[in-house]
Amino acid sequence: MLQLKKILLISTNALGDTYLTCAAFKPIQDFFKKIRIDIVSTESARFLLDAVGFDNLYLLKKKSFTDMHSLVSKIRKTKYDIVFNFFPGQMNTSIFKLSNAEEKIGFTNFIKKKSWHNDEDVLKIKSQPKSKNTWKPEDNYLDRISLPLKSAGIETEVCKHVFNFPYDGTSNYDIVLHLFSSDANRKINIDSVKKIIFQFCEKEDKKICLIGDEKEISGMKELKGVKNLQTEVNPDIKKLAGLILNTKLFIGVDSFPIHIADAYNIKTLGIFYYDNERSVFQNMENKYIFRVTDNSLNAEELLKFIKTKKLF
Repeated sequence: MLQLKKILLISTNALGDTYLTCAAFKPIQDFFKKIRIDIVSTESARFLLDAVGFDNLYLLKKKSFTDMHSLVSKIRKTKYDIVFNFFPGQMNTSIFKLSNAEEKIGFTNFIKKKSWHNDEDVLKIKSQPKSKNTWKPEDNYLDRISLPLKSAGIETEVCKHVFNFPYDGTSNYDIVLHLFSSDANRKINIDSVKKIIFQFCEKEDKKICLIGDEKEISGMKELKGVKNLQTEVNPDIKKLAGLILNTKLFIGVDSFPIHIADAYNIKTLGIFYYDNERSVFQNMENKYIFRVTDNSLNAEELLKFIKTKKLF
């Protein structure tokens, strides 16, 4: 192994991917002791990255190719020893391919097809173009982090990164619910969300907190005045962590909040369309999976599942 001085990680995807990428920081730091670790990400993920303590943060202000090319010019001038890309995606892959590092190790497909959650992902290694190292959908997400690191000779164990977020501990709900996502193949439709709320709040008399953005919450005016329901619009990380850490049960789709629940081992019911829960959860302890075949979710079937598993 050459004497390395500068390493770059790329993570411009959603918050969940950036959160998982943070698991690479400590193994690299422990293995090399003194090394510069930089990362490319977005403004929305800054609160995560500031907490980890990367040496230099490149912010992709807009997910545009104009902004990307400007950023790539800065990266190329730095001449990194290794560039890592742990998650596929158009912007991640483009930056990875355009960098001029001595070694480049990463996953490089553009995830245009819907089946990417269930596809094997071949690891690309600049110095070993014929390498057949592959991440499989049944592998844990930590395997997606450790496989590239091991390919670089970094044998330090990869563990989930737990952020010590300061949080508001005053809220206490039976269920914290997050069923929205920017990915159309992960979110649950509005009609289903409404039925779930009425089922839990009115019929089961459960105290519920529904998390969403302004557009999602304001689009459900019928929920105004529903007993036992509290809505939280775009809670900051302190509020979000407090809500999840103090709930009896978290129910969510594959999105950033579910990673917080996983990190702190909160009892979690994950709503999954794809068979990719192992790539989301660090382990399956205290985790329950409810499978859907489209964006609808039957409230009565969900309730039956919860009662069968004795989740409340």
